[in-house]
Amino acid sequence: MDIDHISVSQINMYLRCPMQWYYRYGEGLVLPPAGGMIKGRAVHKGIEINYSQKIETFSDLPKSDVVERAVTAFEEEKDDVDWGLEDETPDKAKDAVAVMTDIYQEQIAPLVQPIGAEEFFEIEIAGERVIGYIDVLTADGIRDTKTTKRTPPADVAEKSLQLTCYSLAYTDMMGTEPKELCLDYMIHGKKETKTAIRSVEPD
Repeated sequence: MDIDHISVSQINMYLRCPMQWYYRYGEGLVLPPAGGMIKGRAVHKGIEINYSQKIETFSDLPKSDVVERAVTAFEEEKDDVDWGLEDETPDKAKDAVAVMTDIYQEQIAPLVQPIGAEEFFEIEIAGERVIGYIDVLTADGIRDTKTTKRTPPADVAEKSLQLTCYSLAYTDMMGTEPKELCLDYMIHGKKETKTAIRSVEPD
């Protein structure tokens, strides 16, 4: 087994199910993506196109433009999913992408002035090469976007391995420690769609 780097997603997969990690990274067995995964990626794409231009313009794109980009991203990947194994249809999943992107642009995007979007990093931790992408860099720290069906616990940011890793990456990239680490959630449940921000100030 020859693995030249690790990532937070790899670590989380190993902690969740070592056998799943082995089959994916040891044997190279790639399973079709789940519907929730491509929904999350689609929302990210919409948000990314907005923040990439906001770095220079300091203004958000019209919500309709951002939603359209997210829905297009979903359409590009939806046929990769085995929808027979999912608890929703492709049309309902697409609607969820549109609603989550819309509410993000309405409630969270106006609060954020990025200095970087989808920033690649490469650091060394305990002798291992760790790589990844940070969703949003700001002058104060890091914001990572999440999509889910359930409201996250209040202490999720404090316990986040991802934010710990990203904090080290931010310090390496910026030459200073972040003041704040945020997880921005779009929650699309059975009864409502809402946002939640979970943050922590590094010690």
